[in-house]
Amino acid sequence: LLVLDNCEHVVDDVARLAEVLLARAPDVRILATSREPLALDGELVWSLPALAVPEEELTEVAAVLAAPAVQLLVERIRAHDPTFALDPAAAIAAATIARRLDGIPLAIELAAARSRVLPLEELAAALDDRFALLSTTRRGAPSRQRTLRGAIDWSWDLLSGERRVAWAALSVPAGGADRAMAAALLEAVELPEHPLDVVRDLVDRSVLSVDTATSPPRYRMLESLRVYGHERLRELGLDAPVRSRHAEVVADALDRCHDRDPATFGVDLDGLSAWLHEARTALGWARDASETALVQRLAGRLGWLWLLRGLATEGRRWLDVGLGAVDGAPPDHLDVEASDPHALLWASGLRATGPDPHADAWAVRAVTAATDPDERTLAAVFAAVHRAHAGDVQAAMRGLEAALEMAGDVGGWPLAFAHLMTAQIGRVTGRMGAVRAHAETAVSLLADGGADWARAQAIDILIDAIDPEHDPLRARRLASEGLALCRRLGFPELEGRMLLQLGVATRATGDADLSRTYLEEAIDLLTQVGRGPGLGFALVVAGAQARERGELDLAREQLTTARELLAESAIPYGSARAALELGWTLLALGDVEAAATHAAEATRLADEVGDPELLAHTARLRDRARPARTARDA
Repeated sequence: LLVLDNCEHVVDDVARLAEVLLARAPDVRILATSREPLALDGELVWSLPALAVPEEELTEVAAVLAAPAVQLLVERIRAHDPTFALDPAAAIAAATIARRLDGIPLAIELAAARSRVLPLEELAAALDDRFALLSTTRRGAPSRQRTLRGAIDWSWDLLSGERRVAWAALSVPAGGADRAMAAALLEAVELPEHPLDVVRDLVDRSVLSVDTATSPPRYRMLESLRVYGHERLRELGLDAPVRSRHAEVVADALDRCHDRDPATFGVDLDGLSAWLHEARTALGWARDASETALVQRLAGRLGWLWLLRGLATEGRRWLDVGLGAVDGAPPDHLDVEASDPHALLWASGLRATGPDPHADAWAVRAVTAATDPDERTLAAVFAAVHRAHAGDVQAAMRGLEAALEMAGDVGGWPLAFAHLMTAQIGRVTGRMGAVRAHAETAVSLLADGGADWARAQAIDILIDAIDPEHDPLRARRLASEGLALCRRLGFPELEGRMLLQLGVATRATGDADLSRTYLEEAIDLLTQVGRGPGLGFALVVAGAQARERGELDLAREQLTTARELLAESAIPYGSARAALELGWTLLALGDVEAAATHAAEATRLADEVGDPELLAHTARLRDRARPARTARDA
């Protein structure tokens, strides 16, 4: 056995030597280590991967320490600090260091050396400047092993000029490049060779790796090699053409995730999600390069993803950049005709998640810019929702009536969405008869329209409209269907709503224990999502049940929080329910004055909503509180 170590800088000479030796002494076996194969007949190539790193979600000390990359880091730190031990904070930092350094042993050893003067938490935060940070004064080490930059310089210097350009160009994609993107980026730097030949050489030289777990396969680069490639790309003066081409490829991919057939939803949310990392990279470059039209195109085509995956704030931020918003408001100089209509649509649409002082101004521009009938319908629906959030529910309902008329000419998905949002706003008013009709229509239209997320929302509204207490069996069937949809789609807030609906329905069928279990699951999940109206409604139901069980302190706590959440969300129907249930609880606790105050508040809100059934409930509380107050005064 003959061992030849570190052959990459003399690979041609080593290959010739090996060929001669094997020809003259066929029983000889050669073990050669190199950053590229010798490319000889009979050669068996074993690619040595980097050390395994902890998964993103792992934070427990034992789980983090199970990863070989972290084990090496800890071992090297203990070489100069035998007392070192991972506590929870250090474990998170160690995992971050291991992941950001891609499990590369040399980089991890250099990081361990730096830990003599930097705590792991600070070291992890400083890795954006990794090449200045990671070095060692260890005597006897070759220069290429003393710094991370030196190690990568060694690989760079072994490449031809064209392969260096290819490395720099292919460092741009954040999540690796498939064959089409690799070809586009290499075309941008005008390399004459076939892209697959270039990619193969970079794979052979360990600059790229092939990820066959994706379809299509992707060519990936370790983060440190990417950061190095970015520097070289700027030095070569190729940053603008390569990044521009990358952004165009991403924008084209986002376009392909949209089917223009208005009969169905036609948006591939999984496809958009798969491109989100690349889109963020492209958006960052377009922003820094003042390519506002490109920012508009990218951010606008991600509209449904921003809205449905809880990313509305990020989406608004990018759209504000692309459209030149001033403190969230449309700029006076905005040329609507020259702006991307999808960007304007979603500058309005992403403000439909809650009250926004500039929503109406964006809605006017979105309606003006809409070019297709389905886009005009969506823009009109969003404009109506803004009116509802501003507290003008009647104006919102008039706007939705106009949107429904408009959608009638289009049919399909836009009509279903208009019915869905009419039911949604109608639910706030408490006029549940009309709500039920719109929700039933939406559920029917969405049966095979490709928008399961919208069908799940329509089911939630329909359950409210039929009232789980009046028709618990149907409500339970619908909620079970909705829950399965939400779990498959990954919509935690709506999943919490379905658990709430199941809690109400199971209580109505007499299963109090199962009802309480569903409600507790709903509250836990909605608390994780955030302090929103969904949590407020769940706490109203849970608080009312706690009062019925005689747990009055728990009921008061839950209903007080519910009242605050629903007031913050400007939902008068929900606020009236919370005030009503809290009033009954306070009356049971003997606080007559507070009960009367909440009865008055509930009556005012119920009157604002115009719901006769809710008004009847508030009147009963008011009548009960009045004699109690009179008796107490007497």
